[in-house]
Amino acid sequence: MSATSATNPVSAESRKLSNRLLVAVREDVAAHGRVLRLLQQQEQAVTRPSDPAFLEATEALELELERLPFRKGQRDRTLKELGRVFGVEPSALTLGSVAERLGDAGAPLAVERDRLRDAILEVQKVNRRVAALIRMHRDVTRDILNSVLGDGTGSAPLDGGTLIDAEV
Repeated sequence: MSATSATNPVSAESRKLSNRLLVAVREDVAAHGRVLRLLQQQEQAVTRPSDPAFLEATEALELELERLPFRKGQRDRTLKELGRVFGVEPSALTLGSVAERLGDAGAPLAVERDRLRDAILEVQKVNRRVAALIRMHRDVTRDILNSVLGDGTGSAPLDGGTLIDAEV
């Protein structure tokens, strides 16, 4: 018996499951990277919504977001199996706690957990920026249309449900 296996009794099943979890986390990191790139494309194109790049980024982002539940389901199933192997409730397991339980064998999972956390934080930051840009663009467009369509009384035609035939 080697020194590593004496200090870290990791079963073959838990190693197999942790490898599956590692793959799932790496897929999540890659997916968040794709979401980040798509959000950055949207951010660059948001002032030109008629630009095909904005539409392409939006459609690709929708596809990427549709895949999130599938990846989460895969990860949840693996955590459930690891919970059974470790003898704990799956809801008590986190990526960090699984990495800790695996000892040295969990080091790659700990690295991927950190990469995933960083990717999620970056996606959130860019998403907030894109949302702010879209709100600003919408507000400017609304102000311009209210000025153009206004009747001089100060009332905003768009606030009253006025229908217009315009391409923005």
